[in-house]
Amino acid sequence: MRQIIESALDSTVPPSQFITSNKLLEMLLVGSHLPMPLIWPRSIISVISEHKESITKEVQQAALACWDKVEFNVLKDFLSTLGIRDDIQKEEVVLRIQDLKSKGRWSDVVPLLNIFQLSDDFDLRAIIDSLVAKDRINEAVFLVEANPGFKEYLIEKMSTNVHASKAADLVKRFGLSPENFPTLTLRLKKKCARYLLHNYPLAVVEDYMWTRKEMLGLIAEELDHKGQLDDAVSICKRHALLETGFIKKKDSIDRLSAALAGNTYTYKENILHANDDFVPTETILNGGSASDFINFSTLELEHGRNVFFVDGKDAEAFEKATKELLSSKMVGIDTEFGVSTSTFDQGKIALIQISSPTTTYLFDTVLLAKDPRFCKFIVDLFSNGDILKISHGFSSDSLVLLRTLTIPDMIGRNFCDLMDMYKELDPSQKQPSLAFLCDQPELIGKRLSKGEQMSGWENRPLRKAQIHYAAIDSYVLIELFKMMDKMCLFRGIPLEAYNRDIPLKVKDAKVNEEEKVDGPRRLDRQRADEALPGNRGRFFGINRFEHFYVGKSSNTAFLIDCMLDRLAKYARKRGIDAKSADDKQPHDESLNIAEKENRVIVTRNAKLFENSRGKL
Repeated sequence: MRQIIESALDSTVPPSQFITSNKLLEMLLVGSHLPMPLIWPRSIISVISEHKESITKEVQQAALACWDKVEFNVLKDFLSTLGIRDDIQKEEVVLRIQDLKSKGRWSDVVPLLNIFQLSDDFDLRAIIDSLVAKDRINEAVFLVEANPGFKEYLIEKMSTNVHASKAADLVKRFGLSPENFPTLTLRLKKKCARYLLHNYPLAVVEDYMWTRKEMLGLIAEELDHKGQLDDAVSICKRHALLETGFIKKKDSIDRLSAALAGNTYTYKENILHANDDFVPTETILNGGSASDFINFSTLELEHGRNVFFVDGKDAEAFEKATKELLSSKMVGIDTEFGVSTSTFDQGKIALIQISSPTTTYLFDTVLLAKDPRFCKFIVDLFSNGDILKISHGFSSDSLVLLRTLTIPDMIGRNFCDLMDMYKELDPSQKQPSLAFLCDQPELIGKRLSKGEQMSGWENRPLRKAQIHYAAIDSYVLIELFKMMDKMCLFRGIPLEAYNRDIPLKVKDAKVNEEEKVDGPRRLDRQRADEALPGNRGRFFGINRFEHFYVGKSSNTAFLIDCMLDRLAKYARKRGIDAKSADDKQPHDESLNIAEKENRVIVTRNAKLFENSRGKL
C-alpha cells in the first residue's frame, strides 16, 4: 500500500511537500470511498506520522475542516497524528452525533462517543437500549468497553431469549461473576431445558438432571406448558418438586397440584431406571438385541468379577486397583463429564475409567477429586513412560481432568490416541470417532453403544447401564489398539507415528522449549511374533511371516510401493536399501524389478500383494 501511495506522488517531490500542500489529505478522503477504506487511510496516516515536522497550521486547519469525513475506524489516529483533537469544538461533535443517530448510523456514533469521551453528554443507557433492540451488539460492546460502568447494564438488557448466550459470553469476557446476573442465569437454564426436551428422549433428560432439582422444576413447567401433564406430574412426584418449592409458575403449581390431589393423571416410569440392566442403553429405550452392540459378553466383562467401581471408601480396594494399573504394560483411559446447564458451568470430570488388559476400574472423581491418594496415582500413571496410555480424543478431556483434580501442568508420557493411529492407516479419515472404529469390519465389526453419551454421571449409585457403557468405553480401547497395532506393523508404520509424549496443561498453551520431551516410548516388540488376526479384511487371514524376509540377511533390499513412501524414507535413513516404486508403474513391471534386483516387495496394495504371491 505504501508503494501505491508513493507511485501516486511525484517521485521528485519529497513527501513533506505533499503534506504542506494538503495533497495527502485529499488522497485520504478519496481513499475512504475505495473498496479498501481501512488500508488506504491507515497507510496515508503512517506517511504523515513519519513527517510530523511538515505539519503546519495550514495543514491542521485543512484537517479540522474535513475530520468528520474521515473513516471512523482510523479517526482517533488521524486526530492524534495531526494534533487537532482538542481544537474540535464539543458542540460540533455533539451535533454530528445527533445527526448520525437520526440516520441510524450507530457504527459511527459509538466511535465518536468514545474518542471524544462524551458519555456525560448523552444518555448511554438509552443508547445501549437502542443498540440492543436493533441487534447492534458489537457496537454496544465497543461502547461499554470504553465506559466500564455500563457493562452490567448491557448484560442485563441482553438477558433475553435472543441474546442470552452472547450475554453469558460477555460475563466471562468482562471477568464478572455470574451470581450477579440471576435473570440471565435463569434464562440460560430455561433455554437449556427447552433444548434438551427438543433433542432427547424425556427419560434421558430427566436422568441427566436427576440431581438438579431446579432444572427438573423448569423441565416439569415446560412439559406442563406443552400439555404433557402426565409426564410433568410423574417427574414432580418422583422428585417431590411441589413439596420442595421447585415449581415456580403459579399456573403450573395449580394444575400439577390438582392432578396429584385428584389422581387424574397416568403415572409414567422413567424407563432407564425401571428397566435398568447391564445392557446397551439403546436396547432399553428402543428395544432390540444386546448382541447388535459391543456388550459385556463380547469383551468377556462382568461387574463384580473384572469391572469394579472405586470411590476410595474401601482403602484396600483402592490400593489394589491402583497397584494393578501401575504395574500394567498398557491401560485404556476414558472419562465422563458431569452436568452442564450453561456456559457458566465449568465442566468437571465425574468419572474416569481406566482399564488394564484384564480389569476395568471406574473411579468416582466426584468423591476422589480432593483425595491426595488419587491425585498422586493419576500423576504417577500419566508420567510413567513404561505404561502405554491408550485413549481416543483424550487431549481435551485431560485439560478438564487436571482442572477437576487441581493437578498442575505436566508431561504425559507414552500416550497413544487411537484417532491419530487410525489416520495413519487411513489418511482419508480426519477425525474417526470411537464408534466408527469399532464398526469397521477389520476391527471389532460391531456397533458401540452411545446411549449414555449424555447421562447423569454425577448420580450415585450409577445405573447398571451406565456401568456397562463406561466399562466398555475404556476396555474397548485396548482391544482396538491390539488390532490396529498389528495392522500398523504389517504396513510398516513406525511406532512414533502414533505413540508419543504429550503436554498436559490446565490451559491449552504451547509447550515451552524446556518442556519438549525426548523421543517416543516403545512397547515390548515380542507381539511381532504373533500372527495377524484372521478374516478381518482382505489383507488378513495370513501369517505375518508368509511374505516377510525371515531368515534372510540384514542386507535384504526392498521395493516399497508409493502408499508407503514414509516407510521407504524411514528405512533409507537407517541405511536400508529401500527403493520406492513409481505410483504409475504397472504391477508386472514392479514384479520384474523386484525379481531382477532380488528385492522384497513391501506393499499395502491388495492386488499387487496377491499378484506377487507365488511369483517371488
